[in-house]
Amino acid sequence: MELSGIQFKASKGTPMIRQASGMLIKGEGLEGNYHIGGTRQVSLMASEALNSLEPLKGAGLCLKKYAANLITTGLDYANLKPGDQLAVGEAVIELREVGKHCFFECVLFQQKSVCPLTTMSAFAEVIRSGQISIGDAVNLLDQGEA
Repeated sequence: MELSGIQFKASKGTPMIRQASGMLIKGEGLEGNYHIGGTRQVSLMASEALNSLEPLKGAGLCLKKYAANLITTGLDYANLKPGDQLAVGEAVIELREVGKHCFFECVLFQQKSVCPLTTMSAFAEVIRSGQISIGDAVNLLDQGEA
């Protein structure tokens, strides 16, 4: 399981900026990201979800709006739950939500199509600051290990 992408938005409505490394800041999120604080400090998505989104060609509402800060490869989101902690590079994050809810306005929702964001994404809080880089291991920690 590894970190295969890091990206942030400098301000609302601007495109995502991809980077090779970054800093996760405890209680805030990814340094430079406009959306910091709260319980959704960092958003995650499986690279496998990106691959399954390709054929949909942006049909869903979220597919045009949602972009994760951290892209993971090989992380099994089906086995994750709120409260789980992940070590990412030097940082530790704690999951607050696993999966993204659908919006009624979404074409995929109305067509009863399966959207990978409902099962292969998550939101987390940063509980230990640290440097992260593409290629870093992403490991599920045992309770109390952070």
